[in-house]
Amino acid sequence: MKSRARREKKERARGAKACMQLVIADGFLPRTPVWLRAMEVFRDSYYRQFYIEYLETPEVRYHFIQHAWLNRQGGGGPPSGASGGSEGFGGGFGGGSGSGGGPDGFSGPAGGVVRHSFELYLY
Repeated sequence: MKSRARREKKERARGAKACMQLVIADGFLPRTPVWLRAMEVFRDSYYRQFYIEYLETPEVRYHFIQHAWLNRQGGGGPPSGASGGSEGFGGGFGGGSGSGGGPDGFSGPAGGVVRHSFELYLY
């Protein structure tokens, strides 16, 4: 029984590690706000699995982390100072340039490498 529990714990840790490696590869360095939010979000195995299996671009992964973190906080509405975007998320996700506060319309990776020009729907 102990070996099964140990094996399950290792599998959970491996999934979280893979997710965090992807977060870093997307340009969110350790101890940055998005990295810290991802650490909290990936405590949930469903979020880890969904992140690894279904999200293909850095931009979509960024929005997923933001939305999942807001849900864990009991929110789900737009980030403060944001406007526009998908009604399904209460606004603030998607929309045109300038909707997220960063230099390219969202607070994404350093250098504004990714621009968002779509609305994200995960329903």
